[in-house]
Order: sequence, then C-alpha cells, then structure tokens
Amino acid sequence: MVAGFNPNELTSFIDWFAEQNYTHKVCIAGNHDRWCQDNDNGTRKLFKDKGIIYLKDELVEIEGIRIYGTPYQPYFCNWAFNVRKFDTLKGIYKMIPEGLDILITHCPPFGILDKSHLPRLYYGYTGEESLGSVELKEVLEEMIVKPKVCVFGHIHGDGGKIVEEDGIKYINASVCNEDYEPVNKI
Repeated sequence: MVAGFNPNELTSFIDWFAEQNYTHKVCIAGNHDRWCQDNDNGTRKLFKDKGIIYLKDELVEIEGIRIYGTPYQPYFCNWAFNVRKFDTLKGIYKMIPEGLDILITHCPPFGILDKSHLPRLYYGYTGEESLGSVELKEVLEEMIVKPKVCVFGHIHGDGGKIVEEDGIKYINASVCNEDYEPVNKI
C-alpha cells in the first residue's frame, strides 16, 4: 500500500482498491504502512467504509473460504510491523489457524520466493540470500493441516512467481520490482 506516515496515501490506495471489479476484497498492511501500524482503529474504519476487509492477525470466512492475514515480518530497516525477537514473531505466526484456504502474510517463508536477485549490494545483502521468515517457515512446517495457498509480497525480486511445496501453493504477489517499478505480473 505504501501508506508511510501519511493517511492520504492510504486513502488513495483504498479508493483505487475499492474500484477494482471484485465481489470481495481482502487486504493486509506491510512494512511501508506505518500509519496503519500506529492507527489500527482508523485503518479499520477507512477500509470498512469502502467495503474492504482488513486483516491484522485475524480470520475471515467468505463464502466458505477461510482466509487469515498477518502483516508482521522479521525486523528490517526499522519499518512498520517489524518484530525483532524470534520467539515473539514465532508466537504471532503460531496464531495462524490450521486448515486455511488462503494465508496472506506480508513476508515469505524462508527459502520460498524470497530473494531480491539484485546485482548490487542492497542493505548489506548481495541478492541471493534468502530473506524470508524462518519463524513463518517453521510454523508452516509444524502444521498438520496446512493452508492451500500462501500469498505474500515484501521481497520484490521474486515477485510475480508461483511455486508449490509441501502441498502449499506459494504466490509472491509483489507487483513492483526492487526499484519500485510495477513490472511483476502473476
């Protein structure tokens, strides 16, 4: 969404999203959405007023489809919804219920569509390291009834890609590349 600290950026996104031709719209925030992190009630109202379901560590069932969303990811560059401690982040992810149809997370699980592929040094990374969440990967591995689909973004370099592993279809839905150009397609 890229709401930053400015609610006008968020309302601009919400207006655009509300205009999309879908019966149901579900959204989570991410690391750029500081206003959402600091204004949970205001964020929920803005989405609800436009008929959009905003999820923050919660489950919704729509026409029999169970969807859970969480915005949190491992600490990176002091952005929104960062969590520093392994145990704390794993605890957040352990709230994800089993038997979901769709899991929406901001970051990918470790090792799955989580590389930037940048040919230059970027925040200390060379581009080929896995940047996903170890905690999320562990929680998904521990589940008996895994989600059918896990949709995420955050790591733009693998955006627009889909893989299936251990019975879960993973979709990196990042539309923008690492230079924030909207070029990734799914």
